[in-house]
Amino acid sequence: MRDEGLCRNPTNMRFHMWQLFESYNFTGRTVLDIGGGRGQLSFFAASQNASYVKCLEPSLDGSNSDCQEFFRRITAKYKLDRVHLCPITFQDYSISRSEQFDCVISNASINHLDEDACANLLIDSSARDRFRGIAASMRDTLNPGGRLVIADCFRRNLWSDLGFRNPIAASIERHLHHQPSIWISIFKESGLRLTGLRYSTFNSLGRAGSVLMNNWLSAYCLAGNFVMTFERPHD
Repeated sequence: MRDEGLCRNPTNMRFHMWQLFESYNFTGRTVLDIGGGRGQLSFFAASQNASYVKCLEPSLDGSNSDCQEFFRRITAKYKLDRVHLCPITFQDYSISRSEQFDCVISNASINHLDEDACANLLIDSSARDRFRGIAASMRDTLNPGGRLVIADCFRRNLWSDLGFRNPIAASIERHLHHQPSIWISIFKESGLRLTGLRYSTFNSLGRAGSVLMNNWLSAYCLAGNFVMTFERPHD
């Protein structure tokens, strides 16, 4: 994938995938990638022997045919016909389909599922209700025992609390993000069980960096990236 622009540094990419999935075994699993962009995580899951992968990316509609062609070219070149692109929103997909998956991924996309509700989540109970509905749809999209992986970043960090723009991640619109505790409470209310919360470090630091910096304080002082994992309990 390096030649396709999906991976600039294989070592860093392997560590990034470990931070997202740890030792999760994709073999024979079905995967839904919400807001999958150009398909990096979808193609990774397929390369790890996932049996079926669906990538939802609403920006890749008819107006963005170049990206759709890129996706088709990758699937053909690497014989990844089990990866499928679906250019619609998660909400539209969950209403129109009844598929269930072993693993659902939302990497840097949870806040974009309903940006208006996300911006008002702390002050408007109806906004929280809307996200509780999204979380419930994610639960229903999982098979019993299935895993939900959500990666995002803090709303508040040291820099913003001091009144400065974070120089490490200056382009992030922090008002569209939230602390892990907010998301955890919403997804728990929607019937999912929290199984893990990790704080991501710089990929270039590898496992040593994770040992030293996988904690709330480091995340608060740096970019504020985190990964939450949930499980749908067996009925």
